[in-house]
Amino acid sequence: SRALKSFTSVSLLGFTAFTSIPDFALPLVRSGNMKAFAKAWGKYMTDPSYRQSAKNIGVGIENLMHERMVHMAGDGNQKFANAFFNATLLTPWTNTMREAASLVGFESFKAEIDRAMRMKRMGKTGTRSYQTAVRYLERYGLTGENAAHDFLSTGAHRLDSLPKNEAIEMQVQMAMLCFTNEAIFTPNPNDV
Repeated sequence: SRALKSFTSVSLLGFTAFTSIPDFALPLVRSGNMKAFAKAWGKYMTDPSYRQSAKNIGVGIENLMHERMVHMAGDGNQKFANAFFNATLLTPWTNTMREAASLVGFESFKAEIDRAMRMKRMGKTGTRSYQTAVRYLERYGLTGENAAHDFLSTGAHRLDSLPKNEAIEMQVQMAMLCFTNEAIFTPNPNDV
């Protein structure tokens, strides 16, 4: 059984590296904002502090926790599969894609907030564009009834200059994590 599982890991799951290539474009598909996508990737590639900000919110913690749990309590074939994913660079690829996706989400949140606020100032709250922006932000908990801090309210904080308020910081982090989880394909146990 172990030998068969190990063979399956290497022969079939090795193709996961190829199926993970679209992970690059999934944040663009999820956000629908090419400008935010390009801005996030441009800053990600050139600014180490920008990359560190994604690490600070913990977007890669799931992979790290899984790896540590496998090393602590996994059986032989799980450890073998984990080593295989590290050797084929799938694990670092996934971590990089998760970090970049969170930053694309952040940039898209800023763009949608700016668009909604601009339309609100112009009195165009009944337009389709405004309503789309509001729905997008509500989906991630940045506005609406259930939002701890409504980023579309008058005098709201800007995403790029948040105060040292743990609740607001956590709200933005949770929105980024939610976006990341939706934008990156993660197979469930049935898919595996």
